[in-house]
Amino acid sequence: MKVYNERQNKQTEEEEEEEEEEEEEEEEEEVEEEEEEEEEEEEEEEEEEEEEEEEEEEEEEKRKRKRFF
Repeated sequence: MKVYNERQNKQTEEEEEEEEEEEEEEEEEEVEEEEEEEEEEEEEEEEEEEEEEEEEEEEEEKRKRKRFF
C-alpha cells in the first residue's frame, strides 16, 4: 500500500510539473505574440508617417512650381 501511495504521489507530482511547464510555455507564447503585434503596429505607424511626409513634400514641390509659373 505504501508503495502504491508513493507511486501515486510521484505520478501526481509529475503531472503537476507538466501542467506548470505547459502553462509557462503558453504564457511565453502569449507574450511573444503581443510583442509581435506591437512591433507590427509600430511599423505600420512609421509607414503611415513616412507616407504623410512624402505627400507633404510633394504638395510643397507643387506649390513651388506654381510660384515659378
